[in-house]
Amino acid sequence: STQSTGVKQNKKVSPSLILLQVYCSTGLSVYVSNSYPYGQGPLQTSTFSLSSGTEGLVENLAVYYPTVPGDYTPLVFLPGLDGDILVVAYADIMTNIASHGVVMVGVTTFPSFPDDDIALKWEAVNQWCSKNLNHYLNQYSPGVTANFSYLTIMGHSAGCKMAVKLLESTCNNVKGQILLNPVDGADPWGWINDYVITPGQFVNFTTPSLILGAGLGTESRWHFGKLFPPCAPAGKNFPRFYDAFKCPKWVLNATSWGHADFLDPLWLDIASLACATNESPGANFKSFRTFVAGIVNSFMAGVIQGNCPMLKYLENSDLMPNDISKIDVLYDTSCG
Repeated sequence: STQSTGVKQNKKVSPSLILLQVYCSTGLSVYVSNSYPYGQGPLQTSTFSLSSGTEGLVENLAVYYPTVPGDYTPLVFLPGLDGDILVVAYADIMTNIASHGVVMVGVTTFPSFPDDDIALKWEAVNQWCSKNLNHYLNQYSPGVTANFSYLTIMGHSAGCKMAVKLLESTCNNVKGQILLNPVDGADPWGWINDYVITPGQFVNFTTPSLILGAGLGTESRWHFGKLFPPCAPAGKNFPRFYDAFKCPKWVLNATSWGHADFLDPLWLDIASLACATNESPGANFKSFRTFVAGIVNSFMAGVIQGNCPMLKYLENSDLMPNDISKIDVLYDTSCG
């Protein structure tokens, strides 16, 4: 059950004839994925890094991309802790997403307080990539390009807060956002009043949104009163974001999994010192990483690339891997 989150399983709303048909009926020149999303994609991939200062770049980047010549949709990702976690901690899901025909750009930030500066720098990174990234992609794999007319952004944890702040505070061409276990606020104790969501109010932008929630995110790893709060405290986690977003939007609650359980193994070991994790016998963390990559692949194919039949892999839990326990699904595509 999801009593702590209010998310009900498989509540469905009829697809919109207003917004989603615009995506589904648009002939795109970019690569369109039609592969089963919960597995490795058909494309070979590679990676390279770009350092801050390169032609005016303001943050460090790690790029995971298909090596097969083609024009691909870009996905720019800010990790947890406002981007302070290294992108390499997510290498497994980044590689998987790239193999389905997406140029993944991971951003590692320099610590900044207050964090308003991070959202502005993220937008500067997006602008830099739209002008310069294809030059470097062609250096490593001639014929590979990223089409920033279809820019999507993604965050994890506090990185999701920065995604919302970016969309609320800047003019941009973002076509969709993906939030993995989002958390609002500046600290888990709630000492600092710095939020991007006001409960009961919608955000000031409209863009397709995919949200992943973790059922164990609201549980504390160490039970010593309030000294060690959960990594995604109730009231500040994913339902707060879903309720504030406008249609179309999807949320999937991985009820048995923790806030950082899709990180690569070494980094998960570190994160599990602070965040509750799935301790069930036989818990398959590799399968969970594949699942998380798969929901991103489904969203990118179904919404951003216009292959709307792929949305069934987001909306029907029976089509999801059966070894990761119960996934609760809620979405609104009515847009009426």
